[in-house]
Amino acid sequence: LQAGLSGDNQMLYTKSMLDGISSIVFASAFGIFYSVISVGGAFFIGSKILKSQNLLKGIPYNPPKDKTKALLLVLIGFGGCLIANYITVFLRVFGEGLGIYSDYTAMQDPSSTFDVVMIFIGSSIIPPLIEEFALRGVLMQSLRKYGNLFAIVASAFVFGVFHGNAVQMPFAFLCGLVIGYAVVATESLWTGIIIHALMNGMSAISSGLVYYFDEYVSNTFFYVGSAVGIILGIIGIILYLTKYKNDETLKNTGCCSDMTVGEKFIKFNTSPVMIVAIILYVVQAVTQLSTTPPTY
Repeated sequence: LQAGLSGDNQMLYTKSMLDGISSIVFASAFGIFYSVISVGGAFFIGSKILKSQNLLKGIPYNPPKDKTKALLLVLIGFGGCLIANYITVFLRVFGEGLGIYSDYTAMQDPSSTFDVVMIFIGSSIIPPLIEEFALRGVLMQSLRKYGNLFAIVASAFVFGVFHGNAVQMPFAFLCGLVIGYAVVATESLWTGIIIHALMNGMSAISSGLVYYFDEYVSNTFFYVGSAVGIILGIIGIILYLTKYKNDETLKNTGCCSDMTVGEKFIKFNTSPVMIVAIILYVVQAVTQLSTTPPTY
């Protein structure tokens, strides 16, 4: 059940060739390097180019003005992502029922306190900061001139494809929708960062509990945490719809109002850059599929 949550920063789970360094530490360090340099660096350069061409006004690092709204959206986002995880699990089980398996494997259990710390840093701190800056900060903000709904859906789609494996793609897309809405509705990137960190943090804590206790305690924490998170999310939705029933977040159509969201989405995904990216990541995801059940 944790398959949709773990590995958000695309760590390479390979054995280290360096003596004295566990594979988890090596993978975590590589994942941090990948996130900061490949993702953060690329989007940082992109943000400078977009700003120089007046295509990106700025990234909303300011705290949410309406703290109550932000709190409710954090609860909704956390609960929504937990539901997205179960939807992803269902899709995976459904695929396996059809004889289609994924070679994607979550990170191995930690074998030391240092492993636990590195997993937490490499999944719960770095990815939320870097990926929210890239996807909801640079990409989504630059697309909002075409309408908030389009910007949210397009950035969520890229977020899903960006993960490059069949297990995480649907999960990341669904999470991208709720996180994107939360960021736009509060006009603060921190709302998305908190939701992202809560999701990854839950997985990291579960991994740590396996080391300090056992798998039963880890699974119990995950199941109870999921139940509480989903219930709080439902309560959050009820309160949000009551207090902010006139919310106009999705009513902003932006320019090109004569085009539907679908038409904008098609135009966005038929650009040369997106075509290449989609092909690369989809091929990567498909190559992980197999008709042979994995061995554990």
